[in-house]
Amino acid sequence: MTKTLRQLAESEEQLPDGHPEWQHVAFGWRSLAIAQSEKIAELEQRLKRMTEAKNGFQSALARVNAARSKP
Repeated sequence: MTKTLRQLAESEEQLPDGHPEWQHVAFGWRSLAIAQSEKIAELEQRLKRMTEAKNGFQSALARVNAARSKP
């Protein structure tokens, strides 16, 4: 089961220093960081594709407007 950020924080608060469960808490934080990094990379790729599509649309629109303005 994947723990939420709140569950990880609560687990962390309840454990005394040196408790063996700290390994699991640390693993949970690491897993969360990896998942967030993957999501950020995915969102960056989506943004890049959307920006490219927008730029292509604007370019096509500029060509149409230029063709319209010619006599």
